[in-house]
Amino acid sequence: MLLGLGNLLLGDEGLGVHVLRRLVAGYHCEPPITLIDGGTAGLELLPLFRDHARILMIDALDSDRPPGTVSLIRDQDIRRALEVKLTLHHLGLAEVLALLALLDEMPAELVLIGVAPQRMALDLELSPAITAAIPAVIAALQSVLAGWGVRLTRSPRKGSKCAGAQT
Repeated sequence: MLLGLGNLLLGDEGLGVHVLRRLVAGYHCEPPITLIDGGTAGLELLPLFRDHARILMIDALDSDRPPGTVSLIRDQDIRRALEVKLTLHHLGLAEVLALLALLDEMPAELVLIGVAPQRMALDLELSPAITAAIPAVIAALQSVLAGWGVRLTRSPRKGSKCAGAQT
């Protein structure tokens, strides 16, 4: 499952959802995978995490790196990366991961592609630094998915999409 996270009303915070929409509009996955717009959901994501063995998340992530820096974080390191909360959905995501660990129901593989934001303010658009980072985010997605046996390619035909998109 691929999960795009973020608040579209807060500029760079909406990165995960923006990338997910780009994938739905112009990419093909073989075999098909489930794409979920997780938005700002918190504990509501718990059933999704229980139902999938591999979860790949995309989100803006606070870091000490320059804006637009892409980080690939895996498994237990994700909980540490979420210690600094950019918005309330990070609190919810941290709680989901803590509950899964407590219940011994953690997915077999969990990956977060995080991007250091430039601007977290009321705005529907991504900042220039984050927009410029999107090709690197997609390359990271392709790399992780390839390791899972999924081929993510730019769709040459209109209407050819990754399957299973849910919002």
